[in-house]
Amino acid sequence: MKNQFFLVEEERKAADVRRQRDESAQIAAAEAENRRKEETNRIAAEQERRRKEEADKVVADTERKRKQAEAALIAEAERKRKEEVDRYAAEAERKQKAVQAAHTAERNKSFLYGMTAIVTTLLLIFFIGSLMLTSELKLKNGTSLDTVAISSGVQSPSTYTALNPNQNSPACSYCPEMVLVQGGSFQMGRADGEVDEKPVHRVSVSSFSMGKTEITVAQFRAFIYDKGYSTDSDKGRWSWVWSGSKYEKKNGVNWKFDAEGNIRSKSEYTHPVIHVSWNDATAYCGWLSRKTGKTYRLPTEAEWEYAAGNGSKHTKFSWGNGDPEGKKGGNVADENTKEKINWADYFKGYRGGYVYTAPVGSYDPNDFGLYDMTGNVWEWCSDWYNKDYYSVSSSQNPRGLHRALTARSAAAVGTMDLRAAASRAGAAAFRRTGAAALVFA
Repeated sequence: MKNQFFLVEEERKAADVRRQRDESAQIAAAEAENRRKEETNRIAAEQERRRKEEADKVVADTERKRKQAEAALIAEAERKRKEEVDRYAAEAERKQKAVQAAHTAERNKSFLYGMTAIVTTLLLIFFIGSLMLTSELKLKNGTSLDTVAISSGVQSPSTYTALNPNQNSPACSYCPEMVLVQGGSFQMGRADGEVDEKPVHRVSVSSFSMGKTEITVAQFRAFIYDKGYSTDSDKGRWSWVWSGSKYEKKNGVNWKFDAEGNIRSKSEYTHPVIHVSWNDATAYCGWLSRKTGKTYRLPTEAEWEYAAGNGSKHTKFSWGNGDPEGKKGGNVADENTKEKINWADYFKGYRGGYVYTAPVGSYDPNDFGLYDMTGNVWEWCSDWYNKDYYSVSSSQNPRGLHRALTARSAAAVGTMDLRAAASRAGAAAFRRTGAAALVFA
């Protein structure tokens, strides 16, 4: 009996030992699991910290590179601007010296003419006196006023009238009518447009005056004949014309021709002049400034877009945001265009009445009183083109980067007219000074 008791006690003690051993093993396993989890969490936290540091480093490096690129672009633009300013200053000085030399020569010429006229008059008086003394002859009735004027060194009135129908104001018989555009702010660019129309950015422009219509053939003709100017198409002896399916070079075409390369009749001299380059538009502005004593120039792209989109409203078209209707529209691609040249993108159901150019002012003006700001012709602006300019553009009266030409190439000719910046729709033109937009500076 006693031996049995000791056996049970030993089994109980053995069971306690096993139990304690199992508990110790469980505790050790739990502690090991906790240490594993802690280590896993520590490693994950370290990896997350390093990932964030690397991401922050990439972001910082990207921002640094962007700022460097932006600074480089601005520095390059400033360098080019200074070069352009220096070039313009040198050119202005050269022109001023040339003008002074011309004035000196003109004064000398006038003096010579005056002396010649005096001598001629004295000889005429002496001759007439001699005749009266010898034969008592008298001047016959009907002596030509033109003949007397020319003999005295004065331009013939008939010649003067032919060149300038408005004798009371010869300098302004072909002056464009100007319209005041009150300054303001608008969102420039298009979020759904081309790459160079982004980003959309807020721009403010000061008040300025712009030509009421595109410059007509008649107005440009006055400049050509008064100055004896040769356009780029005259010098190159060709321009771009529309063949019915594409633009092609055609020899002998200049400002006297239409979009198809046909010479215009006098009845079409109220159409906007085309086949003019940026150089021609700028020359026209300079001539008009000298003739009138007022400063004319091409508008900036910002001024043109502000005026075309009805100021702060910034409408899609000059007549608004909807489709054109009757005179509330413009000379745009329409049913007439579709029938003539099978144009793919056009205003369905609309007939403006013209396939190519239309006489200026044929449709209703926009809110500012400006005509043909959508359609008719593309129009030159003063800015040099740069596809990245919108990202660094000034918000106050931006004037574009210098010397980085767009498709509106300074020497490119074709159906460009004389009014302003890039047109919102239509063929080409240099608006407000001839279709170049004339702007009072």
